[in-house]
Amino acid sequence: MSGYLARALLASCLALASGCIHVPAQSVAVDRFDYGQALSDSWKEQTLANVVRLRYADAPAFLEVASVINGYSRSNTVNVNADVPLSGIDANLASAGGSSTWSNSPTITYQPLTGDSFAKSLLRPIPPESVLQLIQSGWRVGLILNVTVSAVNGIRNPSLVSGAPQDPRFGQLTDALGRIQQAGAMGYRVEKAQDSEGVKLLLNEQERSEVRADSEIVRQLLGLDAGVKVLDVHFGMVPKDGQELAFVTRSMLEIMLETGTGIEVPQAHREQKRVLYPPSAADAGYLRLVRIRSGLEHPAESYAAIKYKGYWFWIDDNDVQSKGVFTFLMMLFSMAESGHASAPPLISIGVGH
Repeated sequence: MSGYLARALLASCLALASGCIHVPAQSVAVDRFDYGQALSDSWKEQTLANVVRLRYADAPAFLEVASVINGYSRSNTVNVNADVPLSGIDANLASAGGSSTWSNSPTITYQPLTGDSFAKSLLRPIPPESVLQLIQSGWRVGLILNVTVSAVNGIRNPSLVSGAPQDPRFGQLTDALGRIQQAGAMGYRVEKAQDSEGVKLLLNEQERSEVRADSEIVRQLLGLDAGVKVLDVHFGMVPKDGQELAFVTRSMLEIMLETGTGIEVPQAHREQKRVLYPPSAADAGYLRLVRIRSGLEHPAESYAAIKYKGYWFWIDDNDVQSKGVFTFLMMLFSMAESGHASAPPLISIGVGH
């Protein structure tokens, strides 16, 4: 009997040891979400940290996640011992033991943004066609122009960074274009020329009196020809004729500097004059793109928070407008990337059998 028991126990243990060893499929969903959330949070915090650094005249630093590789391994070990007595006396002298090990070995690769990639991503102005693409994709034209544009046909966007004075015409222009956009009477198209591509902005009045009125306001502010509905779009301060829309767009570095004017600088740092520009955009009467608060204590809830020079800086989680503009700022980073930028973050999970 004991011999039979030993053989049966040995067979079952060998079957266990040779069985399929695999990583549960649920780990893919769990780890993919966790790594994705971590990448998103670190991206927000890095962007916020660089906005704060620039306000303090400090150098920005960007460290991109080039790859995330997560490898799993799992192994089983089995020990079997059996002692069969020669006397034939039925005795239970067989024993067995086993163990299972699980390991998780993530490998994360970082790549600093330097050299040519840094210059192209941060210093190159955003192409005017990209501005129109954002408008066409549904982003509010007022937000797009206030964030990305320094001037339209010579009408300057007020700026603490560049020193451009407040010009009521810029607000009138964005308001009129916003109403045209809401009416669905704005679009753009790309036309191929002999050696390049030309971008055109379309103002479709659709025989509606309110749209025609706003279109007329736009024409007058921009100095366009009467009745013009198709505008050639180019980069520049002054249009060459009454049928051209000339944009002077900002670089990502300029946009980050403008965003930093919305920081509520700690009182101690104000008195020590440790920051660029007036204490805040609100104090100077300029438009604040994002409200960035500060304090000695870590905020209970925040969209993003970082610690710098002994103070916490954060965006309130219930400040939807600031969150939306900051998210838009992060999307602009992707558009500003050059064609030679590093590969996007990759999450690779190995599952073995």
